Amino acid sequence: MSPTAPAPAKAKAAKIAPTSNPQPAPAKNGQRILPPFVMVIFGASGDLTNRKLVPALFGL
Repeated sequence: MSPTAPAPAKAKAAKIAPTSNPQPAPAKNGQRILPPFVMVIFGASGDLTNRKLVPALFGL
């Protein structure tokens, strides 16, 4: 029977800076300004998208 080798030292976990998630600042008229987000539109590459969908989303 061979002696067991000591377990290798565990690597120190990488220190990750905590991400801050501050509350959105209120707008001048009292509404909150929301943080940016990503929206993916599948199958929307035609003329109707350019004329109707994109302007409607921009107006939200």
